[in-house]
Amino acid sequence: MPSFFNISEPIIFGLPVVLNPIMMIPFILSNTAVGAVTYISMALGLVSKPAGIAVPWTVPVFASGFLSTGGDWRAIVLQAVNILVSFLIWLPFILAYDRQKVKEEENDETVEMA
Repeated sequence: MPSFFNISEPIIFGLPVVLNPIMMIPFILSNTAVGAVTYISMALGLVSKPAGIAVPWTVPVFASGFLSTGGDWRAIVLQAVNILVSFLIWLPFILAYDRQKVKEEENDETVEMA
């Protein structure tokens, strides 16, 4: 929930993304992909370019896009697409990390039983 208000520290330090080389891949790739999708959609005129309105960084996700483009509803759709793109990029890495941690827990349980 904090990420919808652009507060991502719980994920960055809780997952952990920091000092985890595997999580560095989707961290860089998702930001690059979202930037490319946004640039292309604005360059093609699918979404209005920013209107020069300074929106505070803590404005929730869908409202910030709407306000920064001067009220273009397509910015809300673009932000939803960007969230989906990020989710699809992160998903395989999170699942692999989860499998790794489950194996570690199973190994710890077998060592404790012995």
